Amino acid sequence: MNSLNYKDHILNRLKNDLHDCVKKILQNYGIYFQLSSRVKEKRSLEKKLLEKKEKYDKEHKKMQDIIGLRVILYFSDDIPIVKKILTERFDFKEADSREDKPNPQYFGVECQNLIFDFGKTFGKTFENPCPQYIDSTFEVQLRTVFSDGWHEIDHDFRYKGSENKDQVIPDEISRSMNSVMGSLHMCDWAMFKLVEEIGLYHLEKNNVVDFLVAKFFLRLKRDESNTSFSQSLLPTELQEIKKLNRREILEYFATVDNVGVNVNYLLLYISYKYKICPKIYDNAPLFMKEQLKIA
Repeated sequence: MNSLNYKDHILNRLKNDLHDCVKKILQNYGIYFQLSSRVKEKRSLEKKLLEKKEKYDKEHKKMQDIIGLRVILYFSDDIPIVKKILTERFDFKEADSREDKPNPQYFGVECQNLIFDFGKTFGKTFENPCPQYIDSTFEVQLRTVFSDGWHEIDHDFRYKGSENKDQVIPDEISRSMNSVMGSLHMCDWAMFKLVEEIGLYHLEKNNVVDFLVAKFFLRLKRDESNTSFSQSLLPTELQEIKKLNRREILEYFATVDNVGVNVNYLLLYISYKYKICPKIYDNAPLFMKEQLKIA
């Protein structure tokens, strides 16, 4: 294999551009998240290519994660929503992506490893160090905040293991590691239920905006200009909103470009889609309906 044409400053600039782009998109939707990113270092890249060269040749495949981003989400319910948001905006390579869903009979990590092509926008600045074995793609991992730490330990100590590739972690240790995952899974569920309880408290006290923030688990803007529609809601209509499917609504917003999720846009879509408080839709400005594609 020829020496890599590795240009650290160019790859890191591209990584930073991708990082900033994804960060801006998710902030626009009010998602609770943490974001990290990395470029494979030259030494790590050379080692992996040497190890995988035979496999790549045999299977006609290439490395696809020279640049990687990791989105850590606060709620497992947000994993499919963020996947929808990203696949609507980047050139998604579904066949090359991997979705790890635990067996429902056992505790396990839900993790999405999504592969995207750099596309026209980012492909212009990508200088491939080794086109024969490196694809023009980047990877985005989606995990929850509770599973991320466990996954790192599991990956380094059980998946990668020791230098002795034939060595197997004893069953009793594996069972203990899996039981830790079970505890983390319950923490994820408990946090979800706790936020729901907070939302019900605000509903009981008629704190409309606080109820909506908790109901949809979003960093919604609360200034007066973005919450005026909430003043139109009757208690019976709030009870109807309580029953709505959060994921279904947010996955629709994932298909709409250049619309930040705030209280007014959320209630406008609910008024249109579910006929709850119809006067919100009737009195909303036309430009808002056009932005949501519901005019």
